[in-house]
Amino acid sequence: MGWLTGAIIEGTDFRYLAHGSYGAIFADRQRQRARKIFFKKGSDQRALVAGVCCDEIKAYRIAQNHPEASQLIPEFYGETATMHILDANGQSLNQQFFSDLGYEMELITGEDKKLRDTSQRDRVEKIFHAAGIAYTQDSSIIQSGERIAVIDFGTFDPDPPAALHLPDKNGLWS
Repeated sequence: MGWLTGAIIEGTDFRYLAHGSYGAIFADRQRQRARKIFFKKGSDQRALVAGVCCDEIKAYRIAQNHPEASQLIPEFYGETATMHILDANGQSLNQQFFSDLGYEMELITGEDKKLRDTSQRDRVEKIFHAAGIAYTQDSSIIQSGERIAVIDFGTFDPDPPAALHLPDKNGLWS
């Protein structure tokens, strides 16, 4: 998403790193932290997006408290306060985000693959399912040396029957 290139969280060292269908990841590389901030997919989608955000937070907390699952996730720091997101020119991007929906976790850098495309899939899903984390279809695994970290998981499948769209190159939702 070109419109996010150079974006920052105002008053912090968090800079745009990547995005998925529900949100953008901002990284503070010096502190080794990442924040996921959820996209505004239209005011009528707030309940859905808030549900996805809350479920991801719930799933991280479940994983944190499970002896095996806790070894497979980045350190989780919890929900974030409302943030002001700026583009590369200092203009507000908050109209594109539910800037009060987000969380912070440890930044893990390394090779990133979809969990479904790795040999770790069965083992990770068995551990996560035993912990109560049922949704791993969109999960990614980051390999950093010997360490692996799973991201993008939840307790339920967040996708509604009608597909949600990503914003276009100008940041507008179709």
